Amino acid sequence: MPFRFQSKPAPFVPFTVFLLCGSCRCNVQVSVSTFVQAYTVLKNRGLIEARPQSGSGVRAQAGLRAPKTQIARPRAQPSAVGLSDLAADFMAYSTDPDYVPFGAAYPRCSLFLNKKLARILGAVGRGDPALLGRCAMNRSYPPLAREIARRDLQTDTPLPHDEIVITIDGTEALNLSLRAIPKPAETIAIESPAYFGVLQIISALGLKVIEIPTDSRNGINLPELQKACEKCELAALVVTPARPPRLA
Repeated sequence: MPFRFQSKPAPFVPFTVFLLCGSCRCNVQVSVSTFVQAYTVLKNRGLIEARPQSGSGVRAQAGLRAPKTQIARPRAQPSAVGLSDLAADFMAYSTDPDYVPFGAAYPRCSLFLNKKLARILGAVGRGDPALLGRCAMNRSYPPLAREIARRDLQTDTPLPHDEIVITIDGTEALNLSLRAIPKPAETIAIESPAYFGVLQIISALGLKVIEIPTDSRNGINLPELQKACEKCELAALVVTPARPPRLA
């Protein structure tokens, strides 16, 4: 029985599971040999794939991927950062359980292993009760700093444990870094678009920024960054590690 396939893939969700032979061939009223031949052709063309313990399903096609994002074209001049009340409202809504915080970068606490963390904290507190009331005085907790330094030995630039600064989160780490490197009114380069939390820090420190176009697939635009370096003196560059490692 001759057969042919559409040139455009059907609008299946990626890896929609096929029910082989049985009910599937009955629905299209073909013989087993015709169904197996069709299955072989689809597999050879890369339209379906088999996964362990999952069966066979539709493979994600390039044409079904999300469209390419538009690259921002910011003004290539150093400028001060101005934020409206929208950022403050956004952070306030991110703590409201009636809203889903898609862009606040703060996951819900229920997603963490809170009970296990509570047991660990309890065990540490019972082993060293003075830890709960002792002030760190800008010194990292030695056992944690030594463990971080031990893991850091696998990198190209290991650090001694007494040079490691432990912060509450990444925002505090970035805040301290921007306080230590650039001076007020100096210019730093940032991605565009950038996370509004980074802009809040820059605004509070009185720094100027020059925005570098950034693509979600390829990362920061290196030719534009080079032009910015030639145009003005940059004290620092702030990039997001989640972007593709184009700077490597």
